Amino acid sequence: MDGLGLSDYARILTTIGRIAKSETPEALADRIVRDAAELIPTHACGWIEIHAETGFSYGTMNVPVDPVAVAREMADVIHAHPVFKAFQRTGDGRARAISDLVARRDYRASALYCRFLKKYRSEDQLIIAADFDANRLVVLTLNRDSWGFSEREKAILNALRDPLFHTHRRLRQLAEAALAHDGVALTQQARPVLIEALAAKGLNRREAETAALMAEGASNREIAAALTVCEGTVRKHVDRVFYKLGVRNRAAATRAALGLLQRAESARHPSQPQPQPIARLDQGRHARPAEAVSFARSRRTSARTQGTGRSTDDDTGRAEEER
Repeated sequence: MDGLGLSDYARILTTIGRIAKSETPEALADRIVRDAAELIPTHACGWIEIHAETGFSYGTMNVPVDPVAVAREMADVIHAHPVFKAFQRTGDGRARAISDLVARRDYRASALYCRFLKKYRSEDQLIIAADFDANRLVVLTLNRDSWGFSEREKAILNALRDPLFHTHRRLRQLAEAALAHDGVALTQQARPVLIEALAAKGLNRREAETAALMAEGASNREIAAALTVCEGTVRKHVDRVFYKLGVRNRAAATRAALGLLQRAESARHPSQPQPQPIARLDQGRHARPAEAVSFARSRRTSARTQGTGRSTDDDTGRAEEER
């Protein structure tokens, strides 16, 4: 019925079994980009997560390119991508290829191809939305340097979609629950200690301040206001923070920073209690104004100013892209 044979189903079941053994969202992403590229011949496979409230969250690929740069570029052009427009229009995240929706001549003349996909040799893309709603878009993209994907290849990807969706959501919920339990925002007394600990890890002053503010749940926009710099500068700081801490997303950076704080406080005052938190990170994130961005480039501003004293004027530029 799907054009799949017994060997196809055996390989799909093997992949589903591997997916189910993933212990973190990052491990799941790393696993699926490898396995999907083996199931369906492609020259590059990527996993991208874009969140409405925080902008870009995570990305990984099975080829040596910068997934952060790819995710940012995708967030900028996603409104013009025919597959994502179809996802938005139909509410159906099943496998679609660019070649299903536009003529090759039109695709190669488009800004999407000329400014973004051409340099990655993406003559066609097959994509499933593993998880998407008004607040989150999680996609698996298979890039091919030739035109066209078969119905059999789409059926393979569709067979993986539901297990992938449920496993990702379960792992993400577990990760967020763990962060909410363990993560705490910083007191004014503890922040300088954290900045010193981060500096000892090789971060410069601005990078350490950026990491400390991230640990409090601040958005890129809020960090820019606090440090009196532009958001583009903050994004560069965030990139370097991730690199120097050896992490790939904000949640992991926060855990690393709070671990450094705990060790620094223990070393300085081994017999004294740790500084008390003033708020949990999950509360801190949602208590601050954040400019939401969806994959359809809908703009909405969440004006939660309790305890911040900052303005929530709408940004008339493009929506905040935050990792």
